[in-house]
Amino acid sequence: MKNDVVSQVLRSFLSMALLVVGTTFVANAGEVVTASSFGFDPTDSTAILQKALDSGARKIVIDKQSSPWVTRPLFGRSNCEIVFERGVEVVAKKGEYLGKNDSLLTLKCAENVKISGYGAVLRMHRDDYAAKPYEKAEWRMNINLLSCRNVTIEGLTLLESGGDGVYVGVSGKNGPCQDIVLRDLVCDRQYRQGISVISARNLLIERCILRGTGGTAPAAGIDFEPNHPHEELTGIEMRDCTITDNQGIGLDFYLGQLDSTSKPVSIKIVNCRSRGNAHGFSFSNGRKETFVNGLISCDDCSFENERGCAVRLIRKPADSVLVAFKNCSFINCQTNAATASKVTDMSIGDTSPGGAPTDGVSFIDCTVRQPVARDWLPRTLNALAAELPSRISGNLTVISPSGTSRHVLDESWCAKYFAKPILAGAPKRQTFDPAATHPFDACPGELVRLKPFRFRNGVTYRFFMVAPGEAKFSGRFAKVGRPAFAPKPVVIKDASGKVCATIPLTGAEETPFRFQAKAAGFYTMTADADSHAFGLSATSVPIAVVSTGLTRSIYATQGTLFFRVAADTPFFVAVSGSDVSELVRAKVSNPSGENVWEGDRIAGWTVYRSDARPAEGLWGITFSRPTEGAFEDFSVLQQGAAPDFFLTKEKCW
Repeated sequence: MKNDVVSQVLRSFLSMALLVVGTTFVANAGEVVTASSFGFDPTDSTAILQKALDSGARKIVIDKQSSPWVTRPLFGRSNCEIVFERGVEVVAKKGEYLGKNDSLLTLKCAENVKISGYGAVLRMHRDDYAAKPYEKAEWRMNINLLSCRNVTIEGLTLLESGGDGVYVGVSGKNGPCQDIVLRDLVCDRQYRQGISVISARNLLIERCILRGTGGTAPAAGIDFEPNHPHEELTGIEMRDCTITDNQGIGLDFYLGQLDSTSKPVSIKIVNCRSRGNAHGFSFSNGRKETFVNGLISCDDCSFENERGCAVRLIRKPADSVLVAFKNCSFINCQTNAATASKVTDMSIGDTSPGGAPTDGVSFIDCTVRQPVARDWLPRTLNALAAELPSRISGNLTVISPSGTSRHVLDESWCAKYFAKPILAGAPKRQTFDPAATHPFDACPGELVRLKPFRFRNGVTYRFFMVAPGEAKFSGRFAKVGRPAFAPKPVVIKDASGKVCATIPLTGAEETPFRFQAKAAGFYTMTADADSHAFGLSATSVPIAVVSTGLTRSIYATQGTLFFRVAADTPFFVAVSGSDVSELVRAKVSNPSGENVWEGDRIAGWTVYRSDARPAEGLWGITFSRPTEGAFEDFSVLQQGAAPDFFLTKEKCW
């Protein structure tokens, strides 16, 4: 009797065990698992969550617990659905994510995935990653998609990543993300972007909110920015989205890495609202010689209360991507009351000297509403172009306190509206001819202090060695603004372009450094400061800043640059502030030291043209603070004179 009872108990136990094993097997084979069936640890559930994601189940439910799911980086897989229950919070574990690319959830080369989480939150710790022990980086994403196909993500609130809310990019040579849907997402307080789109084919972004980005550039709501010419932005539609209160631009398009070999861009923005950003819509091709083609269109969109321009187009000639606005509203932008009457609602310009104008944009049935009466487009921002814009088209209504005006935009309108480029009829650029130079050194071998002109981005110096030997310098990198900065080595090349030395410098303080030349002659020294600045403060040899055909961007420096003018050779020198918020004062002096021209509170390009027979010798252009307004970024350009700016008269040629 007793044995029968024991046998019955054993049989029951075995049946239950088989049932449990069978249930688990069926779930792994394609049914549903809940994360908590693998356990729960309020301090670190990484292993539990990863086991659920790796379970093989068709559907993984991240279920609500009494406290958040705390986790280290997680990795998804193909052919599954991930559901975050309403009220679930998945939180990045404090003290983790030390790797620059550590993201909360990464899908790499995954296919056929649906992720939903209406009422659920994925949270990281943006401020933590900006301080030690974290290495400075901008790639710690909430969700990181790399060369994925057929992925839908919807309903989630994504908070405070160390990079982007969602990154849509590439893994190695595996091609773009394809057939991606991002729907009903809230990307809030990200460090770099709400969403970054690096390479995508057939991407729908629908009913998303992108707000509060701040930390590192571009700090945009959304940024379309491929890294290589073979990447693509095709078949992309962004619909019914709201982009607000970002430190940077609302809709940012930087296509500087694409060129004429790239697939034509096709991006459509429909019924989206941009409000309270640095600028609303910004496009730039960078400084490549060839540009990608295609179309970016905005239909039924509004740009309102942007702190800067509603639309900003930079280096976009007519033969590159066409930008088209249809039935769009640009309302009360350029919100700074102190400068509202002096700025424009849109900015179209910034071209290389002598290059094609920024052009190829249409405004069809669009409306500009201004807080004060002013020009809606700048008349002089294409001042350095070889010709006037001619392919700005459409029709547009401007409404201001002084009334309503309607504009039919076409080639004849462009010819009447825009000021004549300052390079029209300008003296030709001079090329550097070492045989025609006569180096001068008032104190050979002696280290002479220089006014440390701080040049933004990259700067190239030219210096002369009278014989083999040692050249001594002093200089420093200077961090400008909030973007991250890692100083790069100074690179010295000989006249043939061969690298002779790479000299590491820090950005912390002024640093002396030396170069041992093996031969006499001219050398170049390049310092790449990215968006920051570099300045030399001492030299033992004749030296100049190379200026051939370039605008030199200078950061908050008062002092004089010198340039040599040949006898009876006309020249011009042009100076520009950085829009109306950053102004400069400048004066030009002849070789006798007499002032021949002066300008104050200079915002846009302002020109001094010499007469037909200027005096031979070293002329100077002196920069100083304007009598009113901020003094920070300004630029200078000269043509006709020798293609160098000298930092001192004591060591020149």
